[in-house]
Amino acid sequence: MKLTLGQAAKQAGISKSYLSRLVKSGKISGERQENGELRIDASELSRLADIRPHVQNAGNSASERLETPREQVLQREVELLRELLLDKEQTLADVRAERDAWRQQAQTLLLPAGGRTSRRWWRFGKGRTQA
Repeated sequence: MKLTLGQAAKQAGISKSYLSRLVKSGKISGERQENGELRIDASELSRLADIRPHVQNAGNSASERLETPREQVLQREVELLRELLLDKEQTLADVRAERDAWRQQAQTLLLPAGGRTSRRWWRFGKGRTQA
């Protein structure tokens, strides 16, 4: 039974463009109809397992699908971005801890020792009448 490109891609769980590239590269055979439509024999889809051994299992065998190279690249990029995000979150936590330590030190230095109030030395002599 011959399938259209869309039907074959849906059945294999891959994109039409990826399946089309496989046909163009000769890894899977397909034939062009007179109207230009590409037809792929259903038995050719079993060859995908040999071509793409990395299968992403979603839990049940009916929903198994093959990862395209683009999906693999995007998945790796997501992993790297998550690692970068974790690193930035750790750096932010360190900076906040350091800020809090500096704040505590500044507050300690600004508090008057023993609860003494500071004298207003600039007011000495003001308000006195000279005799």
